[in-house]
Amino acid sequence: MSATYDEVLISLGLEPSTLPRHAKCGTPSGYNRHYQRGEKPCQDCVDGRAAYRKAYRAAPKDPSRLPPITHGTSSGAHQHWYRGESPCDACRDAYNTACRPAKRADARRRRAAA
Repeated sequence: MSATYDEVLISLGLEPSTLPRHAKCGTPSGYNRHYQRGEKPCQDCVDGRAAYRKAYRAAPKDPSRLPPITHGTSSGAHQHWYRGESPCDACRDAYNTACRPAKRADARRRRAAA
């Protein structure tokens, strides 16, 4: 005989689970439930997931969870931009130096095509 999860909790003297048994439509979890079942998500779930992703992308980044910036490198400039900051002078100079050959090659191509 197989006992349900709630029956096991009660036998251990704990309260049964009050969590919903499945994800509700209109939430990112509801969208994932549709996806995992191979179903086309309902419009409520599509809208709920879109709102969640928009809010997630707009939320400020927590600097304590990000790796430190490698100043003086072109990747340091990208790290500044990812955080929504302007690059420091050292990172901007490194980025410009790294991109200069590509910019010159593009200019040469444009002149040759004209």
